[in-house]
Parts: sequence; structure tokens; C-alpha cells
Amino acid sequence: MTSSEEHLCAECGRSLPDQSLGQRCPNCLLQLALTPPPEELVAATPVMSKEQGSGERRFFAGYELQGEIARGGMGVVYRARQFHPERDVALKMIHPAGRAAPSARLRFEVEIAAVARLHHPRIVSLYESGEHEGVCYYSMRLVEGDGLDVWLAEGKLPADVASRVELLIKVAEAVQYAHDRGILHRDLKPSNILLGQDGEPCIADFGLAKIQEADAGITQDRSVLGSPSYMAPEQAAGDGAGITTAVDVYSLGAILYELLTGKPPFLADNPLETLRRVKEESPVPPRQLAPELPRDLESICLKALEKEPARRYASAQALAEDLRRWLRGEQVEARPISTLAQAWRWCRRRPAMAALLAVSLLSLVTLAIGSTIVARRFQMEGEAKQALVLRLLHEKAEGFLAAGETGKGLAVLAHLLREAPEDSVVGNRLLSALNRRPLAVPMVRPWISGAEVLAVGITEDGAQSAAVARNGNFRRLELASGRTRDEQLLPSGEVLQAAHMTDRGGRLLTLHADGVVRVRSTHQPAEVLAELRHDTPVKLLEASADGRRIVTVDERDGVRLWEGGNSGGGWRATELAGPAGHAIQAIKLDGAGRQLALGSDAGRVWWHDLDEGASVPGEFRTESAVRTLAFSINGGMLAAADHRLVFLWRKNRPDAEGLRLVMPLAATDLDFSPDGKFLAGAGWSRSRGALVWETATGRVAADSLVHDSHVTAARFNPSGDELVTLSHDHQARRWRVGSWEPVGEPLVHASTPLQLAFAADGRRIVTGSYSGAVWWDISPSVDQPVVVEQAETILRAAYSPDGRQLLTGSSHGGLSLWDLQAGRRLRQFAGMTNDVLSLRFSPAGDVVLAFGRNGVVHTWDVISGEPHAPPIGHPDAIYSATFTADARQVLTAGTDGVARLWELVPGSQEMRSLDHGSPLLGASFSPDERRVVTHGLGELVRIWDVATGRELVEPLIGGQWVYDAAFSPDGRLLAAGGQASHVRLWEVETGRRIGEPLRHQNEVLKIAFSPDGRWLASASLDATVQVAALGGEEMTPLLIPLSAAATWVEFSPDSRCLVTMAKDGLARVWDPASGLPLMEPMTHAASTYARAHFHPDGTEIVTVGGSPTLLRWSMPRYQRESADVLVSVAELVGRLTLVDGNRFAVAPLEQWDRLPVLLKRQTLIEPGLRR
Repeated sequence: MTSSEEHLCAECGRSLPDQSLGQRCPNCLLQLALTPPPEELVAATPVMSKEQGSGERRFFAGYELQGEIARGGMGVVYRARQFHPERDVALKMIHPAGRAAPSARLRFEVEIAAVARLHHPRIVSLYESGEHEGVCYYSMRLVEGDGLDVWLAEGKLPADVASRVELLIKVAEAVQYAHDRGILHRDLKPSNILLGQDGEPCIADFGLAKIQEADAGITQDRSVLGSPSYMAPEQAAGDGAGITTAVDVYSLGAILYELLTGKPPFLADNPLETLRRVKEESPVPPRQLAPELPRDLESICLKALEKEPARRYASAQALAEDLRRWLRGEQVEARPISTLAQAWRWCRRRPAMAALLAVSLLSLVTLAIGSTIVARRFQMEGEAKQALVLRLLHEKAEGFLAAGETGKGLAVLAHLLREAPEDSVVGNRLLSALNRRPLAVPMVRPWISGAEVLAVGITEDGAQSAAVARNGNFRRLELASGRTRDEQLLPSGEVLQAAHMTDRGGRLLTLHADGVVRVRSTHQPAEVLAELRHDTPVKLLEASADGRRIVTVDERDGVRLWEGGNSGGGWRATELAGPAGHAIQAIKLDGAGRQLALGSDAGRVWWHDLDEGASVPGEFRTESAVRTLAFSINGGMLAAADHRLVFLWRKNRPDAEGLRLVMPLAATDLDFSPDGKFLAGAGWSRSRGALVWETATGRVAADSLVHDSHVTAARFNPSGDELVTLSHDHQARRWRVGSWEPVGEPLVHASTPLQLAFAADGRRIVTGSYSGAVWWDISPSVDQPVVVEQAETILRAAYSPDGRQLLTGSSHGGLSLWDLQAGRRLRQFAGMTNDVLSLRFSPAGDVVLAFGRNGVVHTWDVISGEPHAPPIGHPDAIYSATFTADARQVLTAGTDGVARLWELVPGSQEMRSLDHGSPLLGASFSPDERRVVTHGLGELVRIWDVATGRELVEPLIGGQWVYDAAFSPDGRLLAAGGQASHVRLWEVETGRRIGEPLRHQNEVLKIAFSPDGRWLASASLDATVQVAALGGEEMTPLLIPLSAAATWVEFSPDSRCLVTMAKDGLARVWDPASGLPLMEPMTHAASTYARAHFHPDGTEIVTVGGSPTLLRWSMPRYQRESADVLVSVAELVGRLTLVDGNRFAVAPLEQWDRLPVLLKRQTLIEPGLRR
């Protein structure tokens, strides 16, 4: 065999070059890399498991998979139905072939982070993301339609060129939106542009997206990622450092080329040849393929396809604007390329061989220098990768917290704080979650029993609690002190068959291997008070709440009622009429011990009234073997469950058939609410949730009490306002009765919880599982807002400069002054009769100002409550009024288009008027009060010299109506925003515009500079806030998405925090440097009047608007020295820890030993609000 025969490509048969990888030539290796994985790899995924009995239905996490939409090298996209909320989605999960590769996983997380930042109607929006059974996934808006590639292939696009150009303009503007937020797509192509049924485009698949400010380091040098025909030359060359927004501009040009000519600019028989053409050849001019195309349109297309990034359009927006100029018939920026220029560019791409020697010599010099540069670059990439990973973890924690998976969220935050205890952003976020969330706190170290816990209880007085395990291990806990006592009730090697603890927690029944029931006191469990025997071993036992009545069933189905046990007395046994010929497998006493129910394997239920002695019991039927029974508290109703139905009967209607309730699959537990209105059922079901029925009608009251696995038990608390469910997902969940919404956070266990008991007050519970018991404090969260209430709707609020008082303005002119320390109203100011639109204190805090819709400004003396000066009347409505520093003058602005400066004392005299020329929405002083800015219902912003009353510079163009304008703290800059959806920045002295505008997708309502002048923030109706760092050459904004249209934004006095308010009443506090949240969401009434303000010392926030209540929220105050304790508390409360940064495990109990004191809820509390 010859050498050439020994080295042939296994795919194409070509000769293999030396040092080839494997059995494929470079061309086939590249083909393999760019080709989606084979069908069998996708089919091998374990996530498409079939639910038992569900036929061909396939489920994954909280979704039902309905069919594959698309697949690529990194992921598979399915059409799916989400259960909660119920909606159709597109579900993308990481490809099975890439799950083990860290780079693939990191790339998938980068894709999630990229899509999560983007909220644009022409970009597929993210719904949620997560991980299920080791598989990363995210769901997004489902676009009902096909890709642009399909529309092109099937001829569905309009034939006219203008329509196709308009299509690309829409795509380019969406790409610009992503670029403005630091996201590069890097894989734009027709198949990633989805067209809905209305033909509107939507960009999808950010699988190769790059986040500019933190390159993950996963796109290694010289790697080629993307689709060859639409890939920029620098991308085809694997030039990672050269990847900028220009690559997306090139891809847009390639798509435009195909829209105009019907084919991409470069397409060869194999990807390697296509890549070569992309790098080395010029595209065929579009007019050679479609002569009817206008020359200017060809020039635009070729400019976007320039080989050198600097020669392309500077941005996707610039490309869109040039296309718009063509549509309008205006002159375009792109010009035809001359033959000489084409020749020169070709020479630059294909240098002559004569230059080889010079290049070689130069490389010797470069080698020494370059090695240092490369090493430094790798170091920077590593730092950037680490920064991105940390940010992704923080965003993942926020996702867990938002989804109600608090244990996981706390675990991720604890991991981040352990890695960087100096990170105050993480520290404050973790502290806020611990203080504000209604967490179930373990009261003492969880008990490891070594075996399944059979029974738990809490004494009626709430002083003690106990748990007993199958191996005989027993623990008693003093709830007040946290002291525990452990005992062993069995000889080594023996096990209990069953155990029962009375509802009042004082008596323990244990069933032993010899078939004898032993009665014990939970206070002295080792002492056997009595032995209850049958002729044959006992198999079932049950007791009344006080333990004075006990019922036992033996293996021959003999039934005995035991009564007594008082003051050391004996037990009296009574034989009860049993169901001859039937095997009893369920037994239940009501709480008072008066009613007894027995259920058999033949679907028979016998109802005994024990107060009537040995009377014949009532008999009822189910359809199959009885699995469980339950009585209402008063004993008037009985429920029984077989394998698929629940039956409900009433004592006062023994002849009635009763209600038949459908329970999917099999019920394992039933419980009545204390008032008897509801019946809860737990068990095995396809929905993996509990059901609740109305006992009066049998109607399903709740069917969405869902866990991640089947529910083992359901119990109402003593007051009946909560239902607790236990599940195989190792969690207990609390639900509010009536609304059936979750209460607090899940109670996480090391194994499946099986047993549950409440204290009489319902604030403490004990749960028992396969591995032990946990005692929980489920009291309400400790850091609730302070509520200020009054009769009328509060519209506005302002702190006094010293922070001791709060001024509120309400509907119908109500104006009140509150003492924050005492928590009481000091006085009310009289004189206003309509809604308060604005109010404020003077800088010294001795005068207050307010105005409403009638165009009158009122001022009052704070101490006396009397008017400070005569009312100031405007010819029309007023929208702005502000004091000078000495409070001697007031500047007003109204819809008459004139700003006026007034002397307050002695008689509110007008000093100067500034005629803006159109209705005003605002006027404000510069920090030194030498300048005034006016703005309103017009596009002009004017800057005035206060001393002369003249304009300082030519009017500034703000764009359409300008809603807000503000000076920077040093007075050098002016920012304005409004209806044009842009925020513009100017130099005050010259009127020169600085940088490009900050672009929103809707109107801008509010702008704010940070007090230190480092940041500029803007709030928009597009439900985002943008934060730009000032002082650099460019203002690259940081995007903060909100829950609804933004109505307010404000910086803290120290500039380290930013508070936002949305129209739905949700306020958040953010770190302006990173855009990460610092606090739990603050919920207020939804209103367009919603506002949020920082206290002058930054220690609290007040939220106001749309309701008669005002809420005061404390700010978290993280301290570096508390990091270790905070991490331990978070992992213990959440019961989870993050291992290796990528998987969760139950928090080790050794965490308890690191806490300095017994963990109580109070140890988590920050100093409270001044009340």
C-alpha cells in the first residue's frame, strides 16, 4: 500500500496533508463544524421523556414539547406549551453534543444574557431561562411564521424593490438597538430573520452573540463562527480582536444583496471555498445580476459589503438612514467605486510575492514584542471572562429570585459573596432578600435521624415539639430555648412498624415488630405507659387529638377502641363491629375522637359514631380500594379516596350518594379546612400538584398548587388561611387559601418531606422526611415597609432637607406635614382645593411650596403652618415651581409659555419674565442660579441668563415635545428628553451638542444626573431606564429593563444607588455602574403618578402615588465584616449551596457550627426604620 493510499480523507477521498486531524481533510472538518449535528444526537436527549400514560406527549421542565422548529450546531428549538403562565413559546435548549463542553455551556449562557437585555418588537424576547436535569434552556416569544430564507425560496416576498428595502431597514434598526446595548449578533442571515404572518420581521438566534463590555473569552483566536455566505471577512479570518459592530453591518449588506439579486454575495460548493471568496474576492455587482436595479441602491449594498470594516457604514442605523434616503429619492452617502480603487483594494488583499521577504524580516522584530502583547491579551481575556461569568451568575440569581426559587437565588448570591466579600452589590442584594422575603427560617440545626421520620408533633401550648424515626431515634425540642434531647426507643437492629403522635403533641404511639402498640409521653418517651395488644399483631393505629381514644386494627381486621390513660389509669378495650370478609387498609378518627372511619380493599367505607357505642355503622362505597380517609373538624363530613376518585359524604345525609370528585391518578392524602369549606387532595397526578375542592358544590377551587414532582401530603394550618403541601421535589410550599397564591418561599429539605405538624399559632411548623426533621419559623418577613395612611389619594411627597419630616400632597388639595420619628401628622396646610401636582421644601426647610391645576402657587411657613407669602397666580396652568437657595424667590413655568421669577416677600411680586414662545412643562435653575433652562410643548430648549433675562445661546433642538431637562451638578452640561425618544446632552456655555443621543424606543419622561456628576439616567415609556457614564469620549448606555413604562428615576445622595419607578407601581433600586439590582422589588399601587424618593441620608426610600398610602422602605446596609455570617445564614435559610459554580446541593449542616448564636429571625434584621 502506497503512502498516498494510507492518507485519504474518509469523507471525500482526497489526499490528507501531513498532521491532519483524524481521518478528514481540512475542508471536510470545516464542513463538519458548520453543519448541524445529526438527527440521532438530538433524539438521544433525555429531556424529551414521556410521562407515564401520556402517549406521545413530551414534557420538559414546565413545558409540553409540541414539535421541533429548528436546530443548529449549539441548540435545538421546539414549539412548546408553557403551563404557568399558559402560553405557546419557542423553547431552546443546549444541544446534547455540547452539554459537556464548558465553552458550549458558557456560550449558551451568553446567548441568554444577550437576549435578556433586548426588549424590542423586532427582536424575539426572552420569557424565562433555567436548567432542568442538567440541560440549559430558555423560552422566548413564539413567532408564527417562517424564516426570510423560506420566503425567498418560495417567492412569498413582494416583488417590488422598495418593499424589500423597507424590510431590511426594519431589521437594521433592530440590530442598531442591540448594538446600542452592547450586543453583537454575529450570525445574521435570512434564516435568523423570522417573518410573522403579517410579514413583519423579527430577529432570532443570538447563539453567537457577543456582549461587548465583557467578552466571555469563549470565541478563541482564529476560530470561525457564523454562516460563511453572510460572514464578514474579518470574521471568516477568525480575527477575534477585529469583531465589532461592523460584522453585523456586513451581514445586513449580504442579506440586502440576496434580497436584491436572489442569491448571497458568495456561495461555493463547500464552506472552505466560500470562506476563501469572502476573504479574497469582491462580490459581483448586483446590477450585473439584476440590471434593473438603481445604481444608488447597488452602491449602498456594496458599501455595506466592503472588505475593510472602516469603509463600511459606521453603524446599522447609518445603513438604514441611507436606505431611507434612497426611498425618498434623496442623494445617498454611498458612491460607486472606481476601477482604480477596486484594483488597489485587490492588491491589498493579494500582495505580490516580492513583499514576502520584507514581511519575513519584519516578523522577526515583531515576534519579541508580540509575545508580550499576546500574553497580556490572554490575561485580559481571562479577566473579562471571569467578569462575565460573575455577572451571569448574578443575573441567574435574580432570575431564580424572580421565579420564586429563593433557595437557589440565595445560594448563588452566597457563592458570589464568598468569592468576593468586598462586593457591596452582592452583599446588599443578599441582605435585602433575607430581610424582605417571607422566608421559612430553620429554628435550630436540622435533625438527622438516620431513618424515615414516622411522626412529628407540637404540644398544644407551643412549648415543645418532638419527632420519632423508624429506627427508634427520638428528638424533643424546647421551642423557646432551642435545647434538644435525643433518646433511642429501640434496641439496636430493631425498627418501628408505625408511629402516631397526637395532634396536641403530648402522646406518642409506637407500633413494634411484635405487633404491640406502646403508649408513651413525648416528655419521657423511654417510659412505656401502656401496651395495647390484640390476639394477632396490630397493623393500623389512630388516636384522637388528646390521645384519650385510640383505635387499632389487627392483621385479622379486628377493630378495637381503647379509652382511658388518665392519671396512670388503665385502658378499656371495646370490640367494634368490623367488616367481615374485608381487608381494612385505611383508618381515621376525627379530632374529638367521636367519629371513626374504616376503609377496605374492596371499596367499602364504614362510618362509626363512637358515642353511640356498638351501633351498626353507616356504610358507603367507592369504586376501588380505599387509600386514605379524612374527617372535617366537627366530624360532620367524611372524605375517602380510591385510585382515581375522591368521595365526600355528610353525616346528616347518610342516604345521599355524596359528591364524586375526580383526582387525576391516585390520591395519597386528604385534609379538610378548619371551617369545612374546602377539601384538599394530594397524590400522584400528571400536573404534579394538589387539588382543592369546594365541599358545598364539589367544584374545583384550586388546581395550580404545583410542585416539580408529585405531592405527598396537604395540610391546612389551624386558622385555615394557609395550606401547606409536601412533595417529592424535597420542598414544602405554602398557599394562601382563597386566592391560592404562593405564600413565602419553598421550605427545602434534604429528602422528600412526609410528615407535618403546626403550632397552635400557625407560625411554627415541624416537618419530617426520609432523612430527618426540621423545625421552621414561618413568621412574616421582618423588614416590612412603614405605612403612612390618610383618607385621600396621596399624589406627591417630599422629605425635608434634614430628613426629619415628610410633606405629602393629595387629591382635592390636601397637604400634610408628618413627623417621621414619631410617626404622626404634625399639621395640615390650608388653602388648596384641587389635586396637588408638585410640592417641595425650601433648601433651609423652613418654607414649603405647592401648586395644583388652577395655576396658583402657595407657600407656607413650616413651623406656624400659616401662609408664607400671598399666592402666586399664573394666567394658565402651572407645571413647574422651584425656590432659590435663600427661598426669597420662586421660579414658575406654565402653559402660557412664560417662565416668571417672583419675589416672595413682601408681596409675591413678579421680577422677570422669560418668554419661551410655546407652552412650558418646566423651568429650573442651574446649581449656581445664574442660568435657567425652559422646555415644553415644542422642540426648543432655551438657556437664559438670570441677571439679564436674555438667552445665553441659540435655542437648542430637543426634538418634538421636551418633557424634562436638567443641569449637571457642576452646571457645565444640560440634558433634555421627551417625545422624540432621545436624550440629548449639550455644553451650557456654548450650546455645543455632546456625543450621540441616548436612544429609547418610546418617549422619555424623566432624566437625572447623579449628585457626583458621573452618571446620567433617563426613564422611558419603553419600560427601560438607561444609565450613561459621563466624562468619556462616548456615552455607551447601560440598559435596565423594568416591569412596565418607567415613570421616575432618581439617584441616591451618595450617587451609589439609583431608584426607578414603573407605571405598575413596582420600584427597584439598582447599582448604576453595573445595572444590577440592590434590593427586593418594592410594590406600590399602579399609577401614572408613581414616584420614589431617597431620604436625604440615603437610608430609606419613600414610594407614593395612586393610593391613600405612602410606604417607607429601609435600605440594606451591608458591612464587609458580616460576609461570613451572611453567607452561612443564606445557605441555611435556603437549604442549598452552589457547588463548583454550576450545581446545587443541600447545604451542609456544618454551616450551623459557624453561626455565633442560635439562629433566630432577629439575627437577620438590619436596624429598623426611624418610626
